[in-house]
Amino acid sequence: MKAFYLIIISVISLMACSPTHNGKEKAINDTISKVDAKPLTVVANINANMKGIWWDANEKDAPTASFEIKETTIFYPDQEGKSEYKYVVKHDSMIFYFDGYTSISKILKTNKDTLQLLTDGEEQTFVRRNEEIINTDTEKAKINKKQVNNITKAIKAIKRVFDDYVAYNESTDSKDNKDLMTNSLQSLNKVTDQKHLEILINVWMYYDPTDFPSRDLVVKILKNSKPESIIAIKARIKNKKSWEKDDTAPYTELNDLLKQINK
Repeated sequence: MKAFYLIIISVISLMACSPTHNGKEKAINDTISKVDAKPLTVVANINANMKGIWWDANEKDAPTASFEIKETTIFYPDQEGKSEYKYVVKHDSMIFYFDGYTSISKILKTNKDTLQLLTDGEEQTFVRRNEEIINTDTEKAKINKKQVNNITKAIKAIKRVFDDYVAYNESTDSKDNKDLMTNSLQSLNKVTDQKHLEILINVWMYYDPTDFPSRDLVVKILKNSKPESIIAIKARIKNKKSWEKDDTAPYTELNDLLKQINK
């Protein structure tokens, strides 16, 4: 499901430079002042128009919606763990308060049927579907739950093989482990959970048995997982491990990965 849900997401490192609540609000307001504040024609009704359940316009038949915009929060139905976050509307932009960072999307269009957002230079269109259809669509909900369970199962297998491999710091791995890693990676299409994406990025960085195509397999998933995967790569660059160096691979290659996925 093309999601992001997230619509969203040009990560803005406001927290690091604004330790107090007032400082954080000032930083956000400073950022908003740089966004085109030209009022929308429907600015008076913007909140009412946006509230509801939205599907990616390219995936209207997906088993679940991309997100639901409520009065003060946005909810992502197929994101594991925490799935609801606060947001505010200022001028013609939405500000989202995720765990550890804040992001901004410009509202290009909003009416009872269509929502268009511009996030980090990427325009996305969402459409509203009849809530009665959603509420009675239990079979699709069951399908989605199965898909989430399958993703979780594959990620656990990937992490188990990866953890064993890096623990011994070797350049080889058993055929069984490589087969399990291959099958698990190939079973994944789109991944949106940030913790899961971090595991995949670490596999891209450090799981490198001789002649094993781990990078190609992971890149395919990350390309299908935008914009969430872009957020995850940026977060991984920011959260450098203690043993990693700015001028040493594979950490230095993360910027190249970001460019590759962002094409």
